[in-house]
Amino acid sequence: MPSPTASVDFYHRHAKRLADCYDGLTVEQVHGSWLPLVPVQPGARALDVGAGCGRDACWLAQQGWHVTAVEPAAGMREIGQQRSMALEMGSDQLQWIDDSLPALKKVPDERYQLILLSAVWMHLSIAHRPVALRRLVQMLADTGVIVMTLRSGSGDPERPMYPVSAVEVRAIAKPLKISVEELTPRADRGDLLERPEVSWQTVILRRDRDS
Repeated sequence: MPSPTASVDFYHRHAKRLADCYDGLTVEQVHGSWLPLVPVQPGARALDVGAGCGRDACWLAQQGWHVTAVEPAAGMREIGQQRSMALEMGSDQLQWIDDSLPALKKVPDERYQLILLSAVWMHLSIAHRPVALRRLVQMLADTGVIVMTLRSGSGDPERPMYPVSAVEVRAIAKPLKISVEELTPRADRGDLLERPEVSWQTVILRRDRDS
């Protein structure tokens, strides 16, 4: 099994190139399928796990969310911190933390109305996913949502990835009394970076209404 730090090291070493690539896409382009379903809640808390260069975290903070951005790759995190400073965001708006799934040991024990995992789940091994989701649910507000983007397609030897599916997410979520909504029937959304072998699916997780 690849080292769990391999992906973190990859993102650290290639931070500038990857940040330039990701910044070529807007938040609305990447997350337009779920943004209308999660109304802006000024003052509410959002947790961006695997926040990368901070594109999404800074945007959320600009909308009025109090954001905790978690990023284990130092190179990516430094770019994100520089971005938030350039936007004159204080720690009350956007806080950066060096941490990672599955444990998220350094993240404050708050309840978050939005937990975002954008292009993260495929980096977690199948063995780590139940532990990771249990931890995320512990931090989820009663009326909050977890948003995951699931990547299908070939991986990278330097950036280990594992198969993902909404079916698997639902199976892990069921014992936790979490429902899973698929925004597309299968992983058939094309890649915005025009990689023909890659496709994406977005799923939203909520607490069961009768739980």
